[in-house]
Amino acid sequence: MKLSIHQIVGNTVSVHIEGRITRLTQGSLDPLAEILGPNYCEWNVLLDMSDVEYIDSGGIGWLMHCRKDLQKSGGRLVLFAPSPTTHKTLKLLNLDTIFDVVDDEEQGLAIVQGDPDGEPSS
Repeated sequence: MKLSIHQIVGNTVSVHIEGRITRLTQGSLDPLAEILGPNYCEWNVLLDMSDVEYIDSGGIGWLMHCRKDLQKSGGRLVLFAPSPTTHKTLKLLNLDTIFDVVDDEEQGLAIVQGDPDGEPSS
């Protein structure tokens, strides 16, 4: 799994994930903490999942952990543009009812800015 910062808008950071999200690809530190620093939980994080090839139970656990930590600190996690395989996995496990899952980054920004429907402000 490779993470890279795509853009930062205010207190929201967009992170692109590439590859397989598994327990074995996470290393010893939280991957978000590695690229955003130890206070990453204070951010709103938009995860671009368009290039995620596969996600296993360890990867799901990591996403749940990130969501919980962000919520505790006032941040928010939004998943956007999941690959077809990832989207199918999220739906199969009903995780699309737990996570905010949207089609694109613009909808994700709208959600963290207060629009629960993900409609961009005009």
